[in-house]
Amino acid sequence: MRQPFDLPCSPMNATAPDVDRANNSQLTDDALFAGRLICRQPRHGYRFSVDAVLAAHFAEPKPGLRVLDLGCGCGVIGLIL
Repeated sequence: MRQPFDLPCSPMNATAPDVDRANNSQLTDDALFAGRLICRQPRHGYRFSVDAVLAAHFAEPKPGLRVLDLGCGCGVIGLIL
């Protein structure tokens, strides 16, 4: 079993690559896991936060099994897994 916060890298410390925001001023690019996952989400309104990252960390799906994320909000847990 993984230990709490035993992540390969800190999930919220990366920055997303520079993008042309002229057409996307209402969006932010939020990077997770040193930029390996970049989530584009609204600047205002419903957004994922660190609680979803932590919840995904504690899920331990067995190889070959499927995961069902009920009430997944914006779906970031599924992307992390």
